[in-house]
Amino acid sequence: MDEARRYLEGGRLEQVRLALLLLDNAAELQIERRVREALNSENLGERVRDRASALRIPKGYSEGLDGLAAWQPLSAKDKERLSKSFPAKLDYLSERHQVLDASIARVLSYLHRYRNEAYHEGRVRRETIRTAAVILFEINCLLLLDVFRVSMFASNEDYSWLEERFRVDRAGSLLGGGESLERIVDELRALVVPGLPAVTETLVRHLESRFEDVWDAVDFILSTTPAESREDALKIAQLDPNVDGREIDAILAAFQPRWPESMVRELENRIGEVQAAADRLDAFSRFSRLETELEKIEVPVFATASEIDHAIQLEFDRMRGK
Repeated sequence: MDEARRYLEGGRLEQVRLALLLLDNAAELQIERRVREALNSENLGERVRDRASALRIPKGYSEGLDGLAAWQPLSAKDKERLSKSFPAKLDYLSERHQVLDASIARVLSYLHRYRNEAYHEGRVRRETIRTAAVILFEINCLLLLDVFRVSMFASNEDYSWLEERFRVDRAGSLLGGGESLERIVDELRALVVPGLPAVTETLVRHLESRFEDVWDAVDFILSTTPAESREDALKIAQLDPNVDGREIDAILAAFQPRWPESMVRELENRIGEVQAAADRLDAFSRFSRLETELEKIEVPVFATASEIDHAIQLEFDRMRGK
């Protein structure tokens, strides 16, 4: 996290991307460690349950054993899914064990997908990648304080860097003392995490810009197709591409799109919800819900506009004899 902080302070896009990667890995490590502890506890419970069943201990002999008898362990399929899926780990901790707040799980799942898009698909939104990294930094801080459990063991590791960097008396104060950990987290937060107004302003501007792009694409479709209104243009974007173009007027009149203009406007008007957030995490949670819905509109609209633009360019090339 401290290394990610330095990259965030650098500010260049490639540094912020690397910070996002480091912070995503840090969150994964914390979640994985907590899941492993919970699974170890469940496996122990299964063994005790099976042993009690084999011994035919009567019901009512022990309240604890009665609870184990009624408890439903994870299936082999569930365990396999849990070992492979990060969202499954988040659900496991937030729903089955309730040690991870559901709002944190939702935002963390979204940020994990955002990180995958940035690194595996090359999709980087310059306007919000730093804010995403900062929110992920904040989530790591929350995980350290509320979810991650520290284990103590004898070690020959040199922890002098902790004493130098964070001015703790000794490594043991970090490993065993909650107050030292809280102080370190507070110091890291103060250097990285901006105030709520700055976060909401960035997220709101980003959403407003993307809605402007959507309406520009809708207007382009309107100007280059038989559509007579933005409503028609949105319908064309959501139509099956194999419909008979000769019957387009009748088809448009009868078609009920998933996203009519009124619903797009309604979603756009909800941008103000981000500004009403109680804290940074809440702001990003509201933002992610809106963005998830916005993406469902962007995909067909931008794809249709791109196809039309490509067809126009091909026609220009044909007219020039290319």
